[in-house]
Amino acid sequence: MFGGGGSPVRAVDQVSFVVEPGETLALVGESGSGKSTTARMALRLLEPTSGELYFQGEDLLARRDLHSFRRKAQFIFQDPFSSLNPRHSIQTILAEPLRLHGLAPRAEIPERVRALLERVGLRAEHAQRYPHQFSGGQRQRIGIARALAVEPELIVADEPVSALDVSVQAQVLNLLLDLKEERGLSMLFIAHDLAVVRMVSQRVAVLYRGRLVELGSADAVCTAPLHPYTRALMAAAPFPDPGRRPGEPTLQLTASNSDRGCPYAGRCPLASAVCKEEIPALVEKASGHQVACHHEGPG
Repeated sequence: MFGGGGSPVRAVDQVSFVVEPGETLALVGESGSGKSTTARMALRLLEPTSGELYFQGEDLLARRDLHSFRRKAQFIFQDPFSSLNPRHSIQTILAEPLRLHGLAPRAEIPERVRALLERVGLRAEHAQRYPHQFSGGQRQRIGIARALAVEPELIVADEPVSALDVSVQAQVLNLLLDLKEERGLSMLFIAHDLAVVRMVSQRVAVLYRGRLVELGSADAVCTAPLHPYTRALMAAAPFPDPGRRPGEPTLQLTASNSDRGCPYAGRCPLASAVCKEEIPALVEKASGHQVACHHEGPG
């Protein structure tokens, strides 16, 4: 309409991964890489235009009734304030999933709400308050309690601590780790902070413009990244040492929207002619450590 004739920018394209039972898989990348869209599609909060989505071997895209699936898979939102209804008390917010899924008789619901609040580090009297009466960290704990109310098997957490102060981040992350161990939860953890990712996850998938460029164990990806984009993310992270010299250059500001070649070629210091013509496949470089880069092939 306004004369734009360039290549389209797609909201996610060709991303593929598996979250194993009891595992935390972290999906990382800069803003705009497709993380949140992927997270919402994983629970069908957004409908994908194509592709496949399976949960415990069942094709979710073929299901019309998602009521039973909603009990097994829950979402923790990035913004703890906008995800809570300001007109409802915490009692009502936490009681609603219990009532919708028939998980407790009406008389037992207040006790279940009290137990949920205490498990996430809040007090029973907080149930009578409203979201605006809590701090950001407390609101995120309420969001976690709401997700846990239905005793899910999978939690998708979309940058659940990025809006919180650093000291509060540690508290919420420790809470998530404790709950995961207690309940054997599987988790898809969306983040851009690799320090946080290494703390909470077993495996890390690095996403760039809707494509996975690296996948491996958290230790391997964070200590010996293979893809130039992952190394740039690591170099861009702040480090509390004023005498430390910067490593690789931080991310460049220019990028190509071309459909040809590696999506990172326009920003990559290693880019060659083949990078601009052929999209690299995700191949295994070491045991369990995969990379999509023409300059980091197998062996």
